Amino acid sequence: MPCNGSLSGNALSLLSLTILTILSFVLLPLTKPSLRWMSFKLSSRMLVCPLPWTSWRAPARKCTKRELLSLIGSLSFACKVIRPGRIFLRRLIDLSSSVVRLNHHIDLTSDVRLDLEMWSEFLNSWNGSSFIPTPISLQAPFEISTDASFLGFGCFFQGLWISEAWPFDVSLLTHISFLEFFAIFASLNTWLKSFSNCRIVVSTDNEPTVSVWSSSSSKDKSMMVLIRKIFFLTARNNIHLSFRHVPGSENVFADLLSRLQVEEFKSVCPGCCPFPSTVPNSVMDLLATILLGS
Repeated sequence: MPCNGSLSGNALSLLSLTILTILSFVLLPLTKPSLRWMSFKLSSRMLVCPLPWTSWRAPARKCTKRELLSLIGSLSFACKVIRPGRIFLRRLIDLSSSVVRLNHHIDLTSDVRLDLEMWSEFLNSWNGSSFIPTPISLQAPFEISTDASFLGFGCFFQGLWISEAWPFDVSLLTHISFLEFFAIFASLNTWLKSFSNCRIVVSTDNEPTVSVWSSSSSKDKSMMVLIRKIFFLTARNNIHLSFRHVPGSENVFADLLSRLQVEEFKSVCPGCCPFPSTVPNSVMDLLATILLGS
């Protein structure tokens, strides 16, 4: 198998790993430097869980059902440490049920290969460790509110805010769902230092955005670029990200900010920071790259 053999094993026995990880660091005396469980070595001093992985490459365009199931098991194993990776397993699992016999060959679809390419690039560039959630990070998640219009995008987080006009006319280049997704990407990058090793809930009034993240699938290539970027960002910084749909009437702050109505926003949120947070230049450069190809 192309997948490294150190990840093979009984994946079912690892279903309790998350519970064990939490309990071990609640109950384990901090005098013990590490705890070994299955193929993982859990460090109680650094609060990290390294993945025993050396290198990985995607299989060819065809494989047997047995090979695909083995790969799914290995990647499921890896998801115990790389939690955001679960969103890129669904299509592999669905594909594995397309034939009956284990020795039957399966053609890997273009969508499945894109998922495998994401895994390949990430696993071969990742530092190999994931932070174990602390009791603090297991409490209430951080909440971000985001919104987008054809004027700009707005984001709100604990008094911090973004109200950014698009650097060029986007109305003829893309659709509102992409812009909504971009607002989320911008907020994560802008406040990244606050989000590492935490759970984040993004509130948006755009239902397609929630659906895209839940399925990790979109026919729109520009959307898939953002999904891929957010996947890498959350995985590398150990962020557990979820989306929540809210009615527009409950998304007032982000809505005003996306329409560049800053003074009205400040009037309804008097305790907010007086100045906006600065969106990294690299984020806006990515927007131009995706929509303008420059």
